[in-house]
Amino acid sequence: MKKSSPDPPEDLHAKLQLPPGQSLSTALLEGAVPIEEVLMNVCHFMFIAYTDGYHAQELATDGDVKQLQASSLQHLTVAWGQSDALVGALKQVPASGFYQPG
Repeated sequence: MKKSSPDPPEDLHAKLQLPPGQSLSTALLEGAVPIEEVLMNVCHFMFIAYTDGYHAQELATDGDVKQLQASSLQHLTVAWGQSDALVGALKQVPASGFYQPG
């Protein structure tokens, strides 16, 4: 059966300093990895995915492929916007690592 989402890359452990054998979700729940760092990575990689997808759409010659890529970019834009909104909301929460007093 085909997986609907890929496994995180192995170098994620080095980048986020996960405890050996621990999943990212467990490390987040236990506070071993700061959620701020993960959210910043999410926004960063969504930006890269959007940019790559945009350029791929420009290069595509097949109409069906262009339409599929346009739909994918729209969905990615929504997810990126929601992640960015979450970061913006966390900037208002004093207990978060994002807090920026106004």
